[in-house]
Amino acid sequence: MTNKVYLVGAGTGDPELLTLKGLRLLKSADVVVYDRLVNQILLYLTKEEAQLVYVGKAPNAHAKSQSEIEDLLVNFAKNNKSVVRLKGGDPAIFGRVGEEMARLRAENIPYEVVPAVTAASSVSSYADIAITQRGIAERVLIMTPHETLADFADLDLVATLTATTLVLYMAVGNLPAILQALSSQAVPETMPIAVIENGTLPSQRTILSNLGDLSANLVQKAPKNPALIVIGHAVKFGSDNSWFQQLPKFGKRILLVRRQLPKFEEIIKFTSQGADIWLTLVGEKRQNRFANLDKVRLTQNFDEIVFRDGTSQADLDALI
Repeated sequence: MTNKVYLVGAGTGDPELLTLKGLRLLKSADVVVYDRLVNQILLYLTKEEAQLVYVGKAPNAHAKSQSEIEDLLVNFAKNNKSVVRLKGGDPAIFGRVGEEMARLRAENIPYEVVPAVTAASSVSSYADIAITQRGIAERVLIMTPHETLADFADLDLVATLTATTLVLYMAVGNLPAILQALSSQAVPETMPIAVIENGTLPSQRTILSNLGDLSANLVQKAPKNPALIVIGHAVKFGSDNSWFQQLPKFGKRILLVRRQLPKFEEIIKFTSQGADIWLTLVGEKRQNRFANLDKVRLTQNFDEIVFRDGTSQADLDALI
């Protein structure tokens, strides 16, 4: 019997940006096939018997090829597994969901797509940037010039930026060439630009500048992936100390030690204050499916450790 595949967007990092439908499907899935940029705290919301399969892609380092990922979805569904393909960001915005839908259709496997809050909106908003502003920015153009700059360089950039906000995905590696393209078309050096690293996460860092000064700023603050580049007059209202970065626990790394899987409400008590929450299970309920997450946890330093369910430092020490 063939089951259904759900192509679910996890949003950009803040776990509360997962939709209610996405949360419901995640809790009931038999298999979760997840990306590198998915906030891994969401995986602890799955049912105990759910299988977790990592298929993350970093620049020049893919755990699975796209065709291998599609094979997994097909094989699990044909084995009567309810599958959530948990994708970072919004699956229909540079998320290759079209390829996955096409493969599932070809295999006669039913599927649903669950959109998410895309980075253009969420990441910008978490940096105090509204990408549309009445009388300033009436349009938004989303591009991904990470492999070729041809489409970007072919734009009339001066005319485009008159009343349009440019939002560039997966473009940090090409940032010098992007700046050169803007300069070669005589875009004013005063044009505002923001580079937002790890947007909506407690490690968010925003470089606010203008085209003339950005190169010098990058020497001191070289951004890393994942990052979003936002260019246009609306950017001048942004902040490198936004509402998000002023939350009381912003940037604090907190380890939550439990014997039982947490409820979502417990997780968001921490994340809603800007904390970077990590979880580890101890005792009889400890599950091998989280072994890879525990390996990553052991490489981290924490500002605070919170013990619940009668746990103690001795339980944590026993894992090391």
